Amino acid sequence: MNRRRRDRSEQAHRTGAVVRSALGTLARLVGALLVAALISGLAYYGWTFARASPRFGVRHLSFRGVVHANEEELTRRAGLVAGTNIFRIDLARAAREMEQDPWVRQASIERELPDTLRVSVTEHRPVAILALGPLYVLDDHNRIFKRVTPTDHLDLPVITGLTREMVEQGRDADALVTARSIVAAWARLPLAAYAPLGELHADFDAGERTWTAWAGDRAPVRVELGSFDFEGPAAVPAVLGRLERVWTELERRHARPKSIDVGNRLRPDWVAVELE
Repeated sequence: MNRRRRDRSEQAHRTGAVVRSALGTLARLVGALLVAALISGLAYYGWTFARASPRFGVRHLSFRGVVHANEEELTRRAGLVAGTNIFRIDLARAAREMEQDPWVRQASIERELPDTLRVSVTEHRPVAILALGPLYVLDDHNRIFKRVTPTDHLDLPVITGLTREMVEQGRDADALVTARSIVAAWARLPLAAYAPLGELHADFDAGERTWTAWAGDRAPVRVELGSFDFEGPAAVPAVLGRLERVWTELERRHARPKSIDVGNRLRPDWVAVELE
C-alpha cells in the first residue's frame, strides 16, 4: 500500500515538473513574441515618422564626376525636388533617369542623413568627333553616344571619310578602332604639344583604306600615315614614333614642313618631307 502511494507521488511529481517546464517554455516564447512585436512596432513607428518628418527633406545635392553633363538637367530628369522626404525617393529609378542623359554612362545615388543626396556620375569620355553628315561624339570605348551641339564646346580631332551607312551597319567597326588608336596614340606623343591632331581622314586607295592627318597650331601640316589594313592598329605606335622623330628634327632645324609621308608600308624606313 505504501509502495503504491509512493509510486503515485513520484508520478505526480514528474508530471508537475513536465507541466512547469512547458509553462516556462511557453512563457519565454510569449515574452519573445511580445519583445519582437514591440521592436516591430517601434521600427514601423520610426519608419513612418522618418518618412513624414520635414527633418529628412532633401536640402543638398552633391555631384561627383560631372564634367560635360549639366547638374540642373540631371536633377530635373531624376525628378529630385528640394524638400522631398529623402526616404520617399526611389534612388535606383532616379539614377536610371539620369542615365538617359547622353553624356552619362552610369549613375548612382546615396543618401546621407539627414538631408543630402550624393550623386556619382561616370560620363562617356569623348576622344573625337565623327563626321557622318551631322557631327557625332565618339568615346574611348568606340561608342557614338551623342550628336554635337553648340553647347558642348569640344576641341577634339575630327574623323572624316567614313560613311554613315557603313558605321550604322557595323561594317566600319575596324576603321573606328584604327581611328581611335591613331587619335589616342597621337595624344600621348610630345609632338601633340606643338602639333595637335586636327583632322584624321580615311580614304580608299587601290583597295586599301589609307589615313591622312592634318596637324599643327598654325597652317595644318599634311601627314600621310598609310594603311593599317594588314598590320592593324598594333602598327600605329611605330608609325607615329617615326613621325615624332622626323618632326622633332625639323623643329630642331627650324624647318617648317608642308607635308610629311611616313606611310610607306613596303619601305617603312623611308620618309618624304616637303618643306614650305
